[in-house]
Amino acid sequence: MKKIKRQILYPLILLLFFTTCKYEDGPAISFRSKTSRLCNDWNVDNLKIDGIDSTQRYKDNCGCCITLDYIKPHGDLPQRRIFLYGCKNLPTGWNVPFGNWSLYTDKNIDISIDGGGYKGIGPICHGNSTWNILRLTHDEFWFNSNFNGKEYDFKLK
Repeated sequence: MKKIKRQILYPLILLLFFTTCKYEDGPAISFRSKTSRLCNDWNVDNLKIDGIDSTQRYKDNCGCCITLDYIKPHGDLPQRRIFLYGCKNLPTGWNVPFGNWSLYTDKNIDISIDGGGYKGIGPICHGNSTWNILRLTHDEFWFNSNFNGKEYDFKLK
């Protein structure tokens, strides 16, 4: 009976340990790659610009849902696409702002968005930028970016 308890108890403790441990930018162990964790529909939960809470400003003036996608067409090179949906103040008849992304390093994403002149906030909708990953789990994505001399800290869910 003791042997059966050990066979069940030890793996259960190990499983509990590995699922609760996290390091700064994500889980200690993940069965999902960084790319698959990034590919999601993200909403801004918190935004600070130069340390000042600007979350409501973002929601009132931009409010875009950020979608990161990874498409692997049959026989073609994979494409990493970024789309911005539900953007406020988008001129009538304009398409959804979109672009490309790539993992520059293990902690940096290069973003290129064609906003077509749409005025988003900071690195959202303004051409090329680098997003520095601070935390990445399956349901949280935190990054910061220096853009036009300002520090943008985003927390997405």
